[in-house]
Amino acid sequence: MNKKTIIKKTIVRRQTLHQKLNDLPQFTSLLPVTTCVMQTTRKQNMFHVLIQQAKETTLFTMSIPKESSDSNTLSLNFAFIHESSIVTFTIDYSHEKDHNTPFHWILEYFFLFLFSPTKTIYTWGNIIPNLKSIKKYDLFDNDALSQANFIDIQQKFTPWYNNLFGHE
Repeated sequence: MNKKTIIKKTIVRRQTLHQKLNDLPQFTSLLPVTTCVMQTTRKQNMFHVLIQQAKETTLFTMSIPKESSDSNTLSLNFAFIHESSIVTFTIDYSHEKDHNTPFHWILEYFFLFLFSPTKTIYTWGNIIPNLKSIKKYDLFDNDALSQANFIDIQQKFTPWYNNLFGHE
């Protein structure tokens, strides 16, 4: 096959996949979801909601995207999974602006609760390297991180999916 034919087949394959994805029904959560964005500009009572939610929750999901080009800024994503609802938090943190502020101290406190051995944190993939890369922000220490109970659902999902749908 020449290069032009390969490119055409690739384009057709991508268009077909795109069409199939567009035909999928819109995602509907099984539980009600509440979303909150945490920034230093938020009112102080929102910080207390974050801590209270962390205290009352035992199941979490967590994702930390790779660092942005602005290496002093983080965007942390959490879902607090309750029996009857899910609360999602996106925490935007700037080390330059937020270090040595009440917001930083509240996040330190939050990570102490989150990394407790009594909590379970579900992740997609191994999140430890990402967490180690953000340790420089002083939001948690190695002791807290070593106590955390992480479950990488990607490792469990792949064999389950392949078994269910007959893939090898």
